[in-house]
Amino acid sequence: MDAVWVVVGALLILAGAWDLFMTVLYYDAAGPLSIRLYRAVWGFCRRLAGRVPARHNSFVLSLGIPLMILFSLLMWITMQLAGFASIYYVGLHRGSFRFSEGLEASVVEALYLSGISLSGLGYGDIGPITAPFQLVAAFQALMGYGFLTLAIAYVVNVYKVIEDMGVLSSDIYHESERTYEARNILEVHFHRGEPRDLGYRLHNFYSSMISHHEGMRHYPVAYYFYSRRGYAALPYRFGVIGRVIAALRWGLPADHPVTEEPWLRAMKSAYESISDEIMERFVGMPMPPADKPAPKEAFVTDLAYGRSDDALTHRFLELLDFMEELTEKQHPRDPDEVYARYCTWVPFVSRIDHFLEVMVNRLGAR
Repeated sequence: MDAVWVVVGALLILAGAWDLFMTVLYYDAAGPLSIRLYRAVWGFCRRLAGRVPARHNSFVLSLGIPLMILFSLLMWITMQLAGFASIYYVGLHRGSFRFSEGLEASVVEALYLSGISLSGLGYGDIGPITAPFQLVAAFQALMGYGFLTLAIAYVVNVYKVIEDMGVLSSDIYHESERTYEARNILEVHFHRGEPRDLGYRLHNFYSSMISHHEGMRHYPVAYYFYSRRGYAALPYRFGVIGRVIAALRWGLPADHPVTEEPWLRAMKSAYESISDEIMERFVGMPMPPADKPAPKEAFVTDLAYGRSDDALTHRFLELLDFMEELTEKQHPRDPDEVYARYCTWVPFVSRIDHFLEVMVNRLGAR
């Protein structure tokens, strides 16, 4: 029976230490226990948010990350406490510990001993007197110092990632004049039809996307970031940035200088790879198939009339009109060239629409 207590204790210690290592130190993943804890906490917050008055939804969802971090720390502490207590319990019954008067071998005393060893405290009322358990107690004390260091690093780094997300969200929100319209951002960067500081802005977007992606890769808990300011959520950031890319990449003729902005191509590539990884890692499904473009004959007819009953075609025609207004120039609308742009625009915009629909459903209240 003693062997069972030791084996169970060792397994708890190893499982907790492995989960802590994978979550805090390993770059490309999180511990298997932590990931499941995040999902459980987020599911609870979503269900609770769906049952409170609408004005409190954002507050309830914003509690998700603080609770995930708190419960992760408690889980790791509890596994270490219980694991070492299980081993100490065997030593207590074997006479490997000295007791102050009034104390006796029990589960409570084993937990107490584990707690003071992990925290580095010592009250002198109980302690090991044999070499094996002295080594175990010393090892636990060292683990306690290491746990404290990793816990502090974990909290600080997670909130640094979240702070960066919040800064970009606020930047987008205010630049778009407190809306979620990409066109409001684009208007700021065109003066008398000419781009102004556009390359710098695109570089800023690209750098922020990469930074956030790497932050979520290292600390998956950041994926669930939800602020009481609704615009700080992931769907709004990705929605605005995606529509900026689509407008600049396909709203202008292929030979227009803006479409050749180096950071625009990098943004498109990053947007596609990041959205794919988020879908596969956090949602557990690939990106849904893209919508199909309208037949060329129907598109050319709609292009001539300047309107369409097809929703995607109508959005593309509106984009053409907006970009002409933005550049203060009427661009030639060669049917073949425009249709070629339309056919490559549709898959990207479909990606944005599908991705945002999934993200709103996964990260909103229900």
